[in-house]
Amino acid sequence: MAEKRLILRAELTPRAKLGLEKVCESRGMTQLSVISRLILWFSEQDGRTQHAVLGHTDEDPGELLFQSLMKKLAESANSGK
Repeated sequence: MAEKRLILRAELTPRAKLGLEKVCESRGMTQLSVISRLILWFSEQDGRTQHAVLGHTDEDPGELLFQSLMKKLAESANSGK
């Protein structure tokens, strides 16, 4: 059974809309699918990662994202996933 869907309205800049269209075209996905997956991924990230993505930190965003990814990979390897 399909998961219940909620409808939200989003306002995008022209640059963001173009980027979304390129991603959708290259991945063969709908805009709704991409946006839904991105929001779900973002909401599951720790606070430091969210701050890095939003640009709300003086720390290097690339380094923060790298550290977060390495931590998750290590946790996954240790849990046997």
